Amino acid sequence: MLKNLVGGSPRSERAGKSPRAAARKLRAVVESLEGRTMMSVALMSVAVSGVADRLIPIPAEVTTVTSSRVASNLASPAPLTAIPLGFDKALVTEIKKLENTTNDISVRKAQLLQKALTTFEKLLGPNYTSKMTASRLTDESVYAFTNITSPPRYFDAHFRNNTISVMTKPGRYDYSTATSTQYWVDFANHILGGGVFGTGFLQEETMFLETPELANAAAQFAVTGQPLTTRTGTKDTGPLDGNPTPLIFEGANVVMHIDSKWMVALPHGSKDRADENWRKQPPNTVLDHDMPLLKAKSINVLSMAAPYLPNPDPKDQTAPAVVDDLFNTFDAGFELAKTAGGKTIDTGPIGAGGFHNSPVVVYVMQTLAAKQVGVNLNFWGFSLLKKYTQKIKDILDQINSQVTSTTTISGLLKFASDDLYAALK
Repeated sequence: MLKNLVGGSPRSERAGKSPRAAARKLRAVVESLEGRTMMSVALMSVAVSGVADRLIPIPAEVTTVTSSRVASNLASPAPLTAIPLGFDKALVTEIKKLENTTNDISVRKAQLLQKALTTFEKLLGPNYTSKMTASRLTDESVYAFTNITSPPRYFDAHFRNNTISVMTKPGRYDYSTATSTQYWVDFANHILGGGVFGTGFLQEETMFLETPELANAAAQFAVTGQPLTTRTGTKDTGPLDGNPTPLIFEGANVVMHIDSKWMVALPHGSKDRADENWRKQPPNTVLDHDMPLLKAKSINVLSMAAPYLPNPDPKDQTAPAVVDDLFNTFDAGFELAKTAGGKTIDTGPIGAGGFHNSPVVVYVMQTLAAKQVGVNLNFWGFSLLKKYTQKIKDILDQINSQVTSTTTISGLLKFASDDLYAALK
């Protein structure tokens, strides 16, 4: 089935040009991965030419990290240099701003942030010096898209043969078993933190409200005037309108647990989120569902932003630009985490909520990107995973058995775009 990966199937106007046989196989692919706790797949191992080692930080102590993905023309990998974030000056400034308003939502956010900061000081000590560090790619141009016909250079390289494990996890992140080589994906906005200091209360905002050091990183603009970004472009950047600029945060301390059933209960298709539970309760009861932990839990975080889609339509969700953008974003983020020593990425249906991406496409692209980079996945909270487990397994089996030395990433993604559309429409 995949012998046509080099040129790929037609890059689709969605006019039924995808080979029916390939479509059937991909439909029979996305249905074999859930319900299984682990999957291991071997692909072709090839060096990626033209992709350099690149890590530049933004946090507290100087560290040197080397990457396994060194371009053939580089003599040595670039070091990772840490830059202090100055905990907790920016966060305190932001809390004071929120407290000095008459807006009920701002008051609620100030209460949540202050409780988290107070708990942080209680668990770690008032004089605790934050050891969390932030880092980003040294050369983010490696992942720059000019347009759909001008992808990053590494798309011309062979799809790599890495054996990984993919484990499914129910529900929301559970950090209790976090290790130093795990990285937990923040479903980020293009500006780090999203609406953590505003009206937002989804995955990213919740993670940052539970982790004051992350909230402090998001508050940097309050002190420096320059926010940290995870993607180039403006608000709600669409497919290929911006390029990935992922961030990692190592050694962040989670100190709170917010009840996810309380924070938001949206009907399907809700636009304004006017019925969020946390907004309905009086400000003086907002902390009732915000529980301090008995002991701080140290985690590593990978912040990356999916493209924004105006509509949750299969034609849009599987368009070549979307598939390319998602793979490129995940490859950049996973490579950043791996360069810093990460072995396992804990993730989920990033971009499948308010950004309208398909959880199936997001799952498939993360799996393929993980195989390209060589990191394991723990995939959390995807209720449709069981339905598409067998289909994904079948696709990967086909790649395993039929991939050739001429198979490129571009060819693979052309194939995935057409066949995912056939599977979802």
